[in-house]
Amino acid sequence: VMDKAGFASLRQALADPSFFDPGGKTAIGAAMEQGARVLAQSGTILKSLIVVSDGANNLAPEPVDVLKAINLNRNNASTVDLPVFTQGTLIDAGGFEDFHTEGARITSAADQTGLQDALRQILVADITRLEAAGN
Repeated sequence: VMDKAGFASLRQALADPSFFDPGGKTAIGAAMEQGARVLAQSGTILKSLIVVSDGANNLAPEPVDVLKAINLNRNNASTVDLPVFTQGTLIDAGGFEDFHTEGARITSAADQTGLQDALRQILVADITRLEAAGN
């Protein structure tokens, strides 16, 4: 929760460079669960969960199982005036082929420039779809 205490905790973590040292565990499924909870409580109609990882998931739950649960619990926010197109997106270096079965878009990035380009393509595609829906 990003209240006063949450922001204080975030500032404290960011002030310690060792906070970003890799610890050998990658909990992509758990991160997706938390991201989905935050989005569900956001009160916004249009929601996107973008996962960026430099490793393979090695903790429960499995990310594809979380994506399946998110898709099963998703409601259709489309209206005649504003059609909403929903599609999962995952940016990763590989190993997430099962996400295609759940409608996810997957791309890879070998470096910072590649990551920036991939994120830009996702955002431009989403904006383009929204603009097309508004016409």
